[in-house]
Order: sequence, then C-alpha cells, then structure tokens
Amino acid sequence: MTLSTHIVVKDEVPGKELFNHCQSLLGDPDSQHWEIVSDAVFPDDWVFKNRAGQGLAAWLTVRYRPGQAWVTFDTAYRYRAPNGAHAGDLHAWLVQQCAAWLEQRGLSYEWQNELTNEWYDSAHPDALATLGDPRLGALGSWRPPTEA
Repeated sequence: MTLSTHIVVKDEVPGKELFNHCQSLLGDPDSQHWEIVSDAVFPDDWVFKNRAGQGLAAWLTVRYRPGQAWVTFDTAYRYRAPNGAHAGDLHAWLVQQCAAWLEQRGLSYEWQNELTNEWYDSAHPDALATLGDPRLGALGSWRPPTEA
C-alpha cells in the first residue's frame, strides 16, 4: 500500500518542465528512468512517469493536458528515512517544494491529503502539518555533507 499525494495545477504549465522539477526533488533527473505515454481513455492527456523499481523515495507521475496538470507522488506506507521521517513527512516536503516552484511562476494549484481526503490551496500553508513535517521529510537532510 502506498501514500498517494496529488497536486492539481489549475493553470497552463509545460508538462515536461513540471515533471523535470518534480524529478529533481527525488534526485538527479539524468539518472532516473522515465517514459511518456498517451492516454487511451483521454487522448489529449500525456502521462510522464518514472519507472518503478529505481529505489527512489517516491514514484512520480505527471498527467498533462493543455491548461491543467496533475502530479502524483506515491510512497510505501512503510517508508522510513535514516532520520526517522515517514511517508507523510516526505510528502509534506514534496508538496512544499512543488508548491514553491508553482508559486514562483504565479500558477494556482490545490493538493490533496489522502489521509483526510481534504484538498488545500496556497491560502492554507499550515495544512502541510496534517500530512507530516516537511523539515523532517526533506530528502537529503539526513545525509552527511559532502566535502568540496
């Protein structure tokens, strides 16, 4: 079973650019294996997705159609980072980072907390706490610093 967190972008956004940003949150985008497929049910939709089994903290899917995009992060409920962060903490950080990127571009969005089934927008930044602690969930925050 996985924790699924959805972010709906309500404005036009380049689908591949959004996907690349979300990939960068999970690690080096150049080392991630992904594919783009058209949707048989919704022919105007394109789906960018990381392939499963890469050892990433979350499985990423971005569904794009002109004028709207949906981002989904899926993480096993049993996920635990070395610093004790759980899937909710990770997803709180992923939403926070994705939201900041969207807001920098003046784009409106909503995100869904699967645990409560509630939807939130940028007017509710404190709602991340219902999902987890984004400071604890930050990928790489527990890694030792690299030497220059």
